[in-house]
Amino acid sequence: MAFRLVCASNKSVKNLVETGAFRKDLYYRIAAVQLVIPPLRDRPEDILPLANHFLEQKTKTMKKRFTLSRAAEHLLCRHPWPGYVRQLRDAITIAVISAEVTLIEPADFSPALEQKRSKRVR
Repeated sequence: MAFRLVCASNKSVKNLVETGAFRKDLYYRIAAVQLVIPPLRDRPEDILPLANHFLEQKTKTMKKRFTLSRAAEHLLCRHPWPGYVRQLRDAITIAVISAEVTLIEPADFSPALEQKRSKRVR
């Protein structure tokens, strides 16, 4: 029987091992293959393709075709995305639920997204 463990961390586990905060033997058991994926804020070119992917998923489940307005695209591209891709997915979900029509506008996103965008623009 084969077993494969997949795990993720927002911290450097190797640094945690060096400081004694993570077991060295466990680290070497799980560190066979490592993928480093930069945070979404470091790859802005991925924001709109990912947002459209999540909209497409919502289109399938809700049987409505949602699209982003230019203003909504601009809002998403200017947001700092501290919560990675998961935060973008959640923002799209909130916008779809909040939208009165199938064209997503900035007002359809959560106030937290608007608030963080405002802080960054200053």
